[in-house]
This record gives sequence, structure tokens and C-alpha cells, in this order.
Amino acid sequence: MSDELQFDRAEAQDPQPGPQVPCAACKRPMAGEYYLAGGAKICADCKTGLNQYVESGSKKARFLKATALGGLAALVGGILWAVFIVTTNSMWGFVAIGLGYLVGIAVRKGSEGRGGRAYQFLGLGLVYMAVATGYMGIFISQVGGQKPAPVPAAVQPADPAAEPKADPTAPSPAPDAGGYLQAWAILLGFYLAGPILIAKVDPFSLLFLAIAFWEAWRLNSGANLKVSGPYKLGG
Repeated sequence: MSDELQFDRAEAQDPQPGPQVPCAACKRPMAGEYYLAGGAKICADCKTGLNQYVESGSKKARFLKATALGGLAALVGGILWAVFIVTTNSMWGFVAIGLGYLVGIAVRKGSEGRGGRAYQFLGLGLVYMAVATGYMGIFISQVGGQKPAPVPAAVQPADPAAEPKADPTAPSPAPDAGGYLQAWAILLGFYLAGPILIAKVDPFSLLFLAIAFWEAWRLNSGANLKVSGPYKLGG
């Protein structure tokens, strides 16, 4: 009876393979268990590499690198904007948004993509510096465009020959250190207060400055590098 079922002999069958999920990092299939890193499923090898990456390097060195790169981006971007304002005698406020993005990218690169609250506040300060540097172009344009006030005729000498001649043997007066310090203090005050002074004249510039701040803040939000697990696949 070849057609009858054989109940006295059991045939061995291959076990059903467990569920396999590709690793979010290396894309290799995972079998058995996985780890969670920022909501992504990764394999054991990638988990080990991620832990080594988190523990590598120096926090102080990364912050100094982010400060250097972000400061360079803020300075170069602000100077280029100031030159544009001086040469064209026009100011486009939306350039501040581009400065915010540029500085945010530079700070993020310096932090090696880790981000965090310290880098976010660093980005805000550097964006303000970049915008203040650009607004110095307005100050330079106004100062450079002013003509010297004419001297009243009453105080002009009637005869040029009657003017007192300076003694060539007399020592030249020493530079006034206090005057230099006062001039630099005034210039620094204009520099730091530039965005605020511009906002009083053009309140709409505050919108561009706020968007620039948001770009730098968003680009340097902390990366979630915490790893949890292991978890069973299909569990």
C-alpha cells in the first residue's frame, strides 16, 4: 500500500529560519538579536564600533575645533557681507539666514556631528558675531560717505603768511593713549550693538536674525548615540 500514509516513520525536516532584519548601519541581515541606537536597529558589530566612536577623542579638543571652524565661518561670511554692503550700498537681510546655516554647519563639523547644548549656544554666539560683522558695512558706508564740515570764514586766517609756523626742531606730541582706547571702545560698542541698532530702524531684520539663530540651533542638536539591548528578533 504505497499510497497509504506511513505513520511508523518520521522524516526529519529543516527547522524554519528565524526572522532576519537588516542592520540599519551595515545593511547585513541580523539573526537572533539586535541593539537599538537612536531608534535604529543595529547588529552587535556596529554596536561595538559605535561604543568605540562615542568613547574616542577629547571633548575639549572637539569644542575648540568647533569654535575655530565656526568662528572662521562667521568672520569670513560677515566680512563678505560687509564688503557687499559697502560696494553696492544695499543690504539684503535674508543673507543673515545663510550666515546662520553656514556657521551651524561649521560648528557641527567641528563637533564631529555630535552636537549638544554647548554647541548650540556656541552657534548662537557665532551667528550674532557674523551678523554684527556684516552690519559693520553699514557703519563704514555712513562714515565714508560723510564729507568734512566746512570751516566758517570767521575762523579762517585772512593771510596765509600770518599763520604760525611749526618749529621743525620741536618734538612731536605723543599719541594720546586714552583717545585710542576711547575710539576702540566706541567702535566695539557699534560692533556689538549693530544688530540691535539695525532692528530699531528695520524691525523686520529681527525675523531674519531669529531664523539664522534657529538654523544654528537646529543643526547642532545633540545626536542620540545611546545604545540599548540586546533584544530578541521576533520577540
